[in-house]
Amino acid sequence: MLLTIYARPSSREQKIVWLDKDTAKISLKSPAKEGKANKELVDLLAKELSCQKSLIEIIRGHTIKIKHITVPDRFLARRADGSGKDASSQIRHLS
Repeated sequence: MLLTIYARPSSREQKIVWLDKDTAKISLKSPAKEGKANKELVDLLAKELSCQKSLIEIIRGHTIKIKHITVPDRFLARRADGSGKDASSQIRHLS
């Protein structure tokens, strides 16, 4: 599945806000330099979706804040909260 991510680097805390099933705003502590924010983004998504980092791929947006990321559908169906419910508009503070 293709996700649209609005990245917010250099934030005070890590936070994921799901706007709908395939769109999220993600606040990252790392700065947008030398790929640090992209690495943190992949790490957070892997933790949130309970999948391996190697299965998450940034398709578009390596150097901009709006990113398109692919994730296997089976991991998007179940979120890290374990409920299996749609987490639309769910805010997860990860700090």
